[in-house]
Amino acid sequence: MMKRSYYLLFLFLGGCASQQKATTDAAPSVANLQSHVQYLASDNLQGRRTGTQGEALAADYIAAAFEKAGLQPKGTAGYFQAFPVSEGKEVAGTTALRINETPLTLHTDFFPMAYSGNGSIDATASVSLLERGEP
Repeated sequence: MMKRSYYLLFLFLGGCASQQKATTDAAPSVANLQSHVQYLASDNLQGRRTGTQGEALAADYIAAAFEKAGLQPKGTAGYFQAFPVSEGKEVAGTTALRINETPLTLHTDFFPMAYSGNGSIDATASVSLLERGEP
């Protein structure tokens, strides 16, 4: 019984050792990665904002690179999978903020963020904490 176990172990290990690594034409290199970044950051893609033609071009480019690299598609539509993206809310023109009777300019001095379901926040005599890296 023990000889048979050793025989199966060595047979298994021998099979593992003889496996060759898969090679692709798109082996990572500095030049290869740099060309991808240059294209994806180019003005041709117009910033790649969600829902724009630039975003669609970038997605198609990445899907083609995945296919060339031999990656298997795992999305619901090939390499793609739809999901919702919240674009945020439009700020009312009447939005205003004053500190010590000094009016602040919307989108320059402050940016409103929704923390309340009804759109109002009672901020009288409140203390705020601004942490590094936070808006």
